[in-house]
Amino acid sequence: YDPYLSVDSAWHLTRFAEKATSFDDLLAQSDYITIHVPALPSTIGMFNSEAFAKMKKGARLLNFSRDTLVDTTDIQAALEDGTVSCYVTDFATADLLNNDKVICMPHLGASTEEAEDNCARMAVVELMDYIDNGNIVNSVNYPACQAGVCPEGMFRIAVLYNSSDLAMGSVIEVLEPIVAEFDMVDNQRDEHGYALITLTENLADEVLERIAELDGAYLVRRVK
Repeated sequence: YDPYLSVDSAWHLTRFAEKATSFDDLLAQSDYITIHVPALPSTIGMFNSEAFAKMKKGARLLNFSRDTLVDTTDIQAALEDGTVSCYVTDFATADLLNNDKVICMPHLGASTEEAEDNCARMAVVELMDYIDNGNIVNSVNYPACQAGVCPEGMFRIAVLYNSSDLAMGSVIEVLEPIVAEFDMVDNQRDEHGYALITLTENLADEVLERIAELDGAYLVRRVK
C-alpha cells in the first residue's frame, strides 16, 4: 500500500504485486505487514489499538523505520490477545525484550558491507563536486544547491550567508555594473543561505571582498 505511488513507479512493480486500495484494506488482508515511512505528525502512532483492531488475526508486523510509528503499549496488548502473532523490530525497549513474541535486533540495517562502501564512495564524489563545482547535495544542516558542472570558459563563486540578514539583491547590485552576464542558483534552509553564481568573466579579488563585507555574508568562495 502506497498512497503516493505514481503511474511510472507502478509500471516497475512485478505483475504479481497487488496494490491495496486503502490502509484499512491492507490491515484486513495482510499476513505480514512491513513499515516503510518516516516519523511525521501524520504517521507517529499509526499502528495503535485502532489499527490493530482492523488487522487480520495473527498477522506479523515488521518495523524497521522508526520506533514511534508503533505504540509500545498497544502492540504489547495486541501480542497478548493474539491479534499480532509476532512483532519484529530493530527498536528495542526493556518491555519488548522481555516479550517472547517480539524479535528484536540491532538497529544496523544501513550498515551492511555494501552500504558502507557506497556511502564512502558517495561522500568522496559529493565532496569533489563541492570543491570543483560548488554543488551541495545531501547536507545534514545546510541547504542543497546545485548548478551542475561549471561550463568550460565560465567562472563561478559561492556565497554562504545568513538569509535573515542578507538579501541576494545586495549581491546582484555589486555584480550588475561589473559583469555582463551571470546566472544564479540560490537556496535557503532555516537561517542559512547558499548561492552559486556562474559568470562569464572572472571576478577580481576586491569584488569578492565587497560581497564578503555585506551584512550577513559568512563566506565568499571562488569555485572556478
